[in-house]
Amino acid sequence: MKIKYTLIALLVITIIVFGIYFKIQYDNKKEAEEKYYNEQKERITLYMKHNVKDYKTIEFTEIKKIQWMGMI
Repeated sequence: MKIKYTLIALLVITIIVFGIYFKIQYDNKKEAEEKYYNEQKERITLYMKHNVKDYKTIEFTEIKKIQWMGMI
C-alpha cells in the first residue's frame, strides 16, 4: 500500500512540475511574440512617417497571423 501512495504522490508532483515548465515556456514564447510585434509597429510607423504624404498617426487595432502558403 505504501508503494502505491508513493507512486501516486510522485506522479502528481511530476505532473505539477511539467505543468509549471510548459507554462513558463508558453509565457516566454508570448513575450517574444509581443516584443516582435512592438518592433514591427515601430518600423511601420517610421515607414509611414517618411513615405506617406499627409501622414498624421496610425492606430493598430488587432494582430492576426495569416498563413501564407496554405493547402490548395
